[in-house]
Amino acid sequence: MKMRQMEGEELQLKDDIQDIRDQNELLEFRILELEERERRSPGINFKQLHFPEGLSPLQIYCEAEGITDIVISELLKKLDILGDNANLSNEEQVAVIHARTVLTLAEK
Repeated sequence: MKMRQMEGEELQLKDDIQDIRDQNELLEFRILELEERERRSPGINFKQLHFPEGLSPLQIYCEAEGITDIVISELLKKLDILGDNANLSNEEQVAVIHARTVLTLAEK
């Protein structure tokens, strides 16, 4: 009886290992996909533009929309929470990463 139980556990562990190997292969493939997409993407070329009264485009937009208080560090925290706690699709994850990059640049 003990032998059959151990054989059953061994089969379950082998199945688990195979599942993990399959997941690892999928992740490696996804990494290659993302690296290829990044390689094909055009580089970002930031131009230094001068705006009236020393305002940034983000500030001008926010003023036009009636938004007065923007705390970038708070927005970054909210993005972190969203990224950590939400079940996001790949496209949504990419959008969060892009938003985070833009806010980090805006903070500087």
